[in-house]
This record gives sequence, structure tokens and C-alpha cells, in this order.
Amino acid sequence: MINCWSSLFQAANLLSVIITFLMIAACSDPATPEQQVAERALERWQAIIDNDLESAYAFLSPAYRQAVPLTMYQGRLGQNVAWRDAEVKSVSCATDACDVALQISYRYNMPNFEKLENSRLFKEKWIRIEDDWWYFEKS
Repeated sequence: MINCWSSLFQAANLLSVIITFLMIAACSDPATPEQQVAERALERWQAIIDNDLESAYAFLSPAYRQAVPLTMYQGRLGQNVAWRDAEVKSVSCATDACDVALQISYRYNMPNFEKLENSRLFKEKWIRIEDDWWYFEKS
């Protein structure tokens, strides 16, 4: 009988620890705007690196997508560059806009330039519309 009560007591303790952990997790702050934008910026660049331009296009603001069709967007990125890597260097946000600096590595896809690789800092603007963050590109 004592073993039964001991096991029941241990199970109750474990359950209370799990419930406490879940309550703390539920009450914790959601990701900051800077964290949300950094994640979305990297997801967008990963889509570009993977040559999944349709997914990259989905990160553009609704107004941009309404004005610029996917085929035109795909043409703007061109075929002469192979995007290799992206790293967020900084994110600075005001109320509904963020400035993002990313270090982007790339390689040229042109004859006589195949081995030419480079990396440079790209600066992006992200805007919040109805609780979602969108890459802002001028059309």
C-alpha cells in the first residue's frame, strides 16, 4: 500500500512540475519584432538561395505583389548569380518598420567568372501590416 501511495505522490509531483513549466512557457514574452524580422529575413534569403523564388516572392509586401507579378520578380533576380549564404548582422525596429543588414555571399554564373565569389552587406526594409512582417521592395 505504501508503494502505491509513493508512486501516486511521485506522479502528482511530476504532473505539477509539467503544469508549472507549461504555465511559465505560456506567459513568456513572444518573440520581439527584431527576432521575428530576423527569422523572416533569413527564411526569405534561404528561399532565394534554394532558387525557390515563388516562396521568396511570398515574403514581399501585399502591395508589391499586387503591382509586380511573380514572373517579373523572377526576372529581376536574374540567372547570373548563385546566392550562397545569408547572415543577419543587425535588425533595428521602430513601431511598424525594421531596417535589416545581412551579409550575403554569392558566386557569379557566367563564363570566365565561375570561380568569382564575393560577399557584401545588403540593407533591407521590412514593414508590419496587420501583425505580419513583409519585405518592402520598391516596385
